[in-house]
Parts: sequence; structure tokens; C-alpha cells
Amino acid sequence: MKNNSGVSEIGIYIIIFGIIGSIWLIFTLYPRIMGNKTFLDTKCKYTKAITSINGEKLEIDIDTWNDYEGEQLQIIGKDGKVYLVSSFNTMLIGE
Repeated sequence: MKNNSGVSEIGIYIIIFGIIGSIWLIFTLYPRIMGNKTFLDTKCKYTKAITSINGEKLEIDIDTWNDYEGEQLQIIGKDGKVYLVSSFNTMLIGE
């Protein structure tokens, strides 16, 4: 009688790594595509940003925003002004 435990262990590892990989994709891709956009019938909208530019606190009413590789955010205000800021000193607020 053969012992098939090696085959079943490989199957378990494949399932575990598949689940971990899926979770990793969700947490790395999901934040990049959210924000005044729709993804899988989920709407997430940020309406206000508070940031610091040259040590001055600035409150921006958001029309649209986009994030880039790294920590940069491009925020377009409802007044049409475009801000390129760091996500390290910017808070996005949804209401």
C-alpha cells in the first residue's frame, strides 16, 4: 500500500500559497485603484485632503486624485489647481 501523503502535502501548499498570493494582490492593487473611482461595485470617494506644503497646512476640496509609484499623490482640486504632494504628509478624507 502506497502512502500518498507527499502528494496531498503539495496540494495543501499550493492552496495555501494561492490564498496568500490572492490576499497580497488585494492589499497591493486595491489601494492603488480606489479613490474617486469604482472597482467591483465598490465606490470609495475622497472629498477633502489636508496636506502640508512648505510647512503650511493646506485644505483641498478634491475633484480627482491619483497616486504614483512611491509616495507621490497628484490631487486636482475643485478649483482646478493641481497639487503634487507626498502621501507621508497628506491625509485623504471621505465623507
